[in-house]
Amino acid sequence: MGRRDAVVNETSGAPPVPVGQRVGLGLAAVVLGAALGAAAVVMSLQGQVLLVVAGVLLLVGDVLAVSYLVRFLMTPRGAPRVLERDGTTVLPESQVARLTAWGTLAASLAFLAVFVLAVVAGGGRGAGPGVGVWAAVLVLVVAVPTVVGVLHRRIRPGELVLDHDTVTLSSWNADRSLAWDDMVEVTMVSTPRRTLVLYARRADDIAQGRAPVGVGEQQARSVADADRALAVSFPHLTGAPDVIAAALAHWRATPAARTELGTAAARDRLSGRPATD
Repeated sequence: MGRRDAVVNETSGAPPVPVGQRVGLGLAAVVLGAALGAAAVVMSLQGQVLLVVAGVLLLVGDVLAVSYLVRFLMTPRGAPRVLERDGTTVLPESQVARLTAWGTLAASLAFLAVFVLAVVAGGGRGAGPGVGVWAAVLVLVVAVPTVVGVLHRRIRPGELVLDHDTVTLSSWNADRSLAWDDMVEVTMVSTPRRTLVLYARRADDIAQGRAPVGVGEQQARSVADADRALAVSFPHLTGAPDVIAAALAHWRATPAARTELGTAAARDRLSGRPATD
């Protein structure tokens, strides 16, 4: 498996952004922001209504995309957002991360759709209607599965749900659960991006609920040994990753403490202020 069994990595602080990632993400944000911003301005100045609308949508998508990239350079601080639901403790996905990520996708699809209409209507001189037809096909291939997923409630906001027996990670396209007793490591990794990871001993210890369907929903392998892990990247957390990791490691190592889950005591521990151990 490549990793040791029965390891709990209770780091004292969240790992910093590696220099390579800092430079790469910073350059990507600057280059992407400048290039798409310039393209949006040029399109908006063409005078054709559809191109103006497309330019505005491109600019909106640009702002949201850069905002999402910048979040990878930041470390969440303070107390996380915590809910109690049916005897469980729930850590919802960051609303800012969800807005910027899904907003970027929505703005991009809307831009492509309007740009296709502009090309078909003759707004893209020299491109010809044939390009518009192929672009329309591309938009449909990308957009339809996503829209259908949203309408059928397959695509939902993410959350980490903690009960006395299991931890369940609901991402936008899948539900994966891991029993506390099968968890062997709570850690924070820096590559390929900073992520809070809960490892099982074996891939078979991960219970799959709602599963990815189709090419557009395949599970991203964001960490090493992803098939036996629950992983949440830092931008999608609402509180300090090291404090959340320490709380999860405590509950993993101390079964009796799991009675806190679903109560205000769990909220306090996740905020870094447990009354007693």
